[in-house]
Amino acid sequence: MSLFNNIIEQIKTTLSQNSELNSVKFVDTNIGEKVPNPIKNIYVSLGIGKVLINKAAFNSYLGKSVNGEQYGNSLNIDIEMKIFSPKNIGIKRCYWVFSKIFEELLYHKKNFNIENISCEKIVYNEDISSFELECKLNFNAYLAYETQDINISKISIEKKM
Repeated sequence: MSLFNNIIEQIKTTLSQNSELNSVKFVDTNIGEKVPNPIKNIYVSLGIGKVLINKAAFNSYLGKSVNGEQYGNSLNIDIEMKIFSPKNIGIKRCYWVFSKIFEELLYHKKNFNIENISCEKIVYNEDISSFELECKLNFNAYLAYETQDINISKISIEKKM
């Protein structure tokens, strides 16, 4: 599974552990999961949107760790999320689910490094008899790799053996 699919899986796992969201079904659009038609339950679809990878500050230098210096890239990811609520459940449930997702992700902020969470206006989709609320989650992270201090004599000894 790719790094990006792991992010979606972590979000799904975190949100599905919230007892207030136990009636909500989460689907990962990146691996082909789909929302059924017609909608009978509340669904939340999650998928990777825009991904921006840049050099980190100071020529990709991130600092030192116990194993050596760290270098890497900064990563900015948009997760596209859509909340579906059947007509018989109602429009207000979309905003309620959005607020519970927002609360849960803020509670786990240290795991996700959330930059921004937003939503649009609710629309009604006649094709699936469902209210839909488009949302976006924006995360920042670092992709890092470590290097060890190079010791020339140690390298040449290892080459001789």
